[in-house]
Amino acid sequence: MELAEAADYLRENLHGRKLVFLYGELGSGKTAFVRAYAKQFGISNVMSPTFNLLHVYRSESFIMTHVDLYRIEKEKHFLELNLEDYIDDSDVTFVEWPERAKSLLEKYPLTEVRIVVDERCRRINILW
Repeated sequence: MELAEAADYLRENLHGRKLVFLYGELGSGKTAFVRAYAKQFGISNVMSPTFNLLHVYRSESFIMTHVDLYRIEKEKHFLELNLEDYIDDSDVTFVEWPERAKSLLEKYPLTEVRIVVDERCRRINILW
């Protein structure tokens, strides 16, 4: 399944879930997956939030937050993001490197996207 197909499948099946955790090694395609998802809503300027930590994207009828916790080292830094406010205000929030803050986000229904790349292919698993 290609990134665009997987992103379309996710959109069709989220059913009101607001939080998507993205797992995968550096360069596996996490941001590319978010970009493919956003494109379905007319959003074309998705960039990696590694240095800014968080980006919010808006179209006429859709709000998406994209978070990258790769550089978060301490839980207090995560708390300073006030991520719950962004989750509540967005239609969907994608979180890269969620293992750095998973215990703080347990109150939301969660969807996981796991991207694994090997020398032959990229596999995308969506877990509900």
